[in-house]
Amino acid sequence: MSEMTATQGHMYFHGETRVIALESGSSPQVRQIDEDAPLCMGHKYKVRAEWLTPAPMKYFRGEVPT
Repeated sequence: MSEMTATQGHMYFHGETRVIALESGSSPQVRQIDEDAPLCMGHKYKVRAEWLTPAPMKYFRGEVPT
């Protein structure tokens, strides 16, 4: 079974929280998307990629990238 990896620059959901991957890998650093924060960015933290769910992205015309 292959290990799940996140892709740098892609959007994900970590539970109910929208995040963007700051690096690729199986344990990437992510930054929370917070509409109320300056530049819409919240704190950053590390997560296991398997805890992330891919989110639709404007770059991919609102689709979830494959």
